[in-house]
Formats: sequence, structure tokens, C-alpha cells
Amino acid sequence: MYDPMFGTGVNTLLTLLVDTRSNVKIIHDKADPLFGGRVPAPTESTLWRLMAMMKEDEYDIGIATDGDGDRIAVIDEEGNYVDANEILTILYYYLLEYKKVKGNVVRNISTTHLLDVIAQSYGYQCYEKPVGFKHIAEGMLETDAILGGESSGGITIKGHLLEKDAILSAGILLEMLAHTKKSLKTIRDEITSKFGKRYYKEYNYTYESGNESHIEEIITNAKSEEVRQEKLSDYKTFDGVKWEWEDGTWCLIRFSGTEPLLRIMVESPYEKEIESIIQNVLKKIGSK
Repeated sequence: MYDPMFGTGVNTLLTLLVDTRSNVKIIHDKADPLFGGRVPAPTESTLWRLMAMMKEDEYDIGIATDGDGDRIAVIDEEGNYVDANEILTILYYYLLEYKKVKGNVVRNISTTHLLDVIAQSYGYQCYEKPVGFKHIAEGMLETDAILGGESSGGITIKGHLLEKDAILSAGILLEMLAHTKKSLKTIRDEITSKFGKRYYKEYNYTYESGNESHIEEIITNAKSEEVRQEKLSDYKTFDGVKWEWEDGTWCLIRFSGTEPLLRIMVESPYEKEIESIIQNVLKKIGSK
């Protein structure tokens, strides 16, 4: 099942699906400059209809692309939302484990560290870059990586354009199902059993105009123990402030480059830790 979100991806992906003789159901496929009155971003909140239809009927995979077809999200056969972080790990794992492709991976500073774990287990490296897809593209060239991506859904693969392309990602996911003869949920469970699970959340804090410098000073001077009482393994400031703890938990705080938002991103092997970290950051900057 495919949801192009009234955008441009429909023609290209539909051609691919027809050529593979897939049984396809498409929703929101009409060209609409207003995108049906909603934001054409493939998130869990915007894909409620696709998720519901996946639960009601028997489909192998649900695919959604954003308005211009460069970002992707996926729904598994049970109607569960698969975010961009997990899509990246699935694609990288498939290329290494099943396709036997050799190579590193590139991600931005706000993207899952599970890619690091997978890369290390196969003898490769995961390279971290600032936010902005141009940095992913540069990293691909510098490290000869086979995959690069970001938590917002942009993914690029070696041998193709050094740019986000949801259509290519969708095609490789379909190839994966055919090649492995395994369901998407089975692949997801396989990755979890081998490498563990990471929980991820992004919280966007809206601040008042003119208050950015004050917040930046607070965050820059904040101590990691004020946010979480665990041993720190790394501290980074090349794009916002990022604390990394020894147990695999990390927190990134950075200003949006386009909106008056402070983005707080947390990933951890322990789901219960995430909300506590976010709340401690909000307390530090004086938010209720």
C-alpha cells in the first residue's frame, strides 16, 4: 500500500510497482497543491489512515513519501509505524547481511546510534556529520560509505544520486522482502535480537523571539549531571550540544535553522529514561 501524500512521488513509484507485478493500493494519489489540507510530511501523526488500512487488510508493507518524494516512512504488515531511524538500520543491515555489500555508513548528529552498533559488528565505521543533507553527501564521498541518512527521512545510497531519494529507498525495501522472503516485522525483530533496540523521541520547544541568546547560554553552560546522573562518554558542540552516556543514551539540543524552535532529541536503550531527560532539559531552560 502506498501513500504519496498528494505529492510527486506517485508516478515514479507506481511505475516501479507495476513493473514488479505487485498488487498495489494507492491513497492520496491525486495532484493537489494544498496536499489535502495537511502537511505532506510522512510522520506517525499524518499517516493515521495508512496505518489503519494496513491493520484492516492484508498488505506486506505500507510506504509513504513526502510532497516532493525525497523522504520516506514505512508501515509494517501489522500497521506499526517504522520511522526513518529504523528504516536506515533496516536498509544498512540488509545491504551488509543479505546483499553482502561492504562499506561504512554516514549519519547526522541527530540520527540513531544503532547504525554505529551495526557498522562495528561488521567491521565498518559510522561517521557522524552536522545536520544538513549536504554534510551527508560530503561524508559519503569522504568515506566511500554505502549508505547515508538522517532522522527526518532523507536517505541516499552509494551508486545513485548524492541526494535524498525516497523512491530508491522504497525500491530496495521491496527488493528486501522479495529477496529474503521474510516479512518486514521479521526483519525488524531480527535486528533487535542481534543488536538491541533504541527508543527515540524529538521534542520541539518554541521560544519567544529575542530569547535565543539567553537559552543558548544556559545550554552551553549546562552540566550533563543536571540532565542525567550517569557517566558521560562524550560531549560534542559542533552542532548544538550533545551529551553521550556510556550506556548508549544520548541527548542533543540544537536550534532549528528555519523556525524559532529548540529541538531536544533523545535516544536510549531504556524507554523510561527519555521523558525524564527531556523534562530535565526543559527545567534547565526555565520551561514549565
